[in-house]
Amino acid sequence: MPYNIPIRRYRCSGSLPAPPHVYAESTENLIICNGSAATRFLMVSLAQTITVFIKNTGTSPIMARLQNSPDEIETVDDPQVITVCPGETKFLVPYIFSRFIRLVIWGPNGGCAHVWFQIQRRCS
Repeated sequence: MPYNIPIRRYRCSGSLPAPPHVYAESTENLIICNGSAATRFLMVSLAQTITVFIKNTGTSPIMARLQNSPDEIETVDDPQVITVCPGETKFLVPYIFSRFIRLVIWGPNGGCAHVWFQIQRRCS
């Protein structure tokens, strides 16, 4: 006996740019002063996937790590630390979930970087 249950179909847009509720991007340029530099905190509580790309635009290697925060005041260091050589681009994916996230870079000889936060939410 067939059931008369309506079928719901959901579609994600395949056109570019994606709808703002599905994909978001934020970019920042960082310059290391007084030992380190950090991006502003981004609220990522609704994100399903977050990837942070770091391009070293300076002439010295830099280190990078993510910091997670419940309130933009208290921070917890993500356990991943990467070294990014001059001209190189690498990425980090958060190890833990948090409401806010930021990237911190540092290097013994200073440095600078271009940072992309790319955030995706599941279509519903």
